[in-house]
Amino acid sequence: ELVVVMGLLSLLLFTVMPRFLRSDRITDADQAVRRLAALVSQLKEEAVLNGRSYVLHVDVDGGRFWTTIGSDPWETRGAIAADSAPAASRRDHARAVLQLPKSILRVTVRVLYAGPIDTGSAEIHFFPQGYSYGASILLEGRDGGIRCLRIEPFLGAPVILKDVQNCVSG
Repeated sequence: ELVVVMGLLSLLLFTVMPRFLRSDRITDADQAVRRLAALVSQLKEEAVLNGRSYVLHVDVDGGRFWTTIGSDPWETRGAIAADSAPAASRRDHARAVLQLPKSILRVTVRVLYAGPIDTGSAEIHFFPQGYSYGASILLEGRDGGIRCLRIEPFLGAPVILKDVQNCVSG
């Protein structure tokens, strides 16, 4: 009986241990780009379902993402920035704040037909007709992991890439 139990335990350890010893564990960049991809997919769907435009704002320096709702980007920006706007109005327009972990060292946004944005902020628009601005968001982690989220203008789901060379949208 002892031999059978030892055989079963060794078989179990033989099949389970490689999973724990694998070097391709999920990095912070992987987790962050997956959360960001879920947010982008949600924005595209909500834009079509609600018939409204959405804007994904990217604070490149702070590693922060948030969305605003509005038919016109200038109107939306004014509603959030205006000090005279009531607090309820600000809550209605700004939502879905996503803060990247501190282990993400660099965020770069590249909007289609524009140069890379390494500082400041960027905006990616999603329209009720089902399309969006083409953009790529590059996340570089402290552990060396680099992931790219490519937002194609006419595709529903964003594409997650490990290859930085194919990161440019379009």
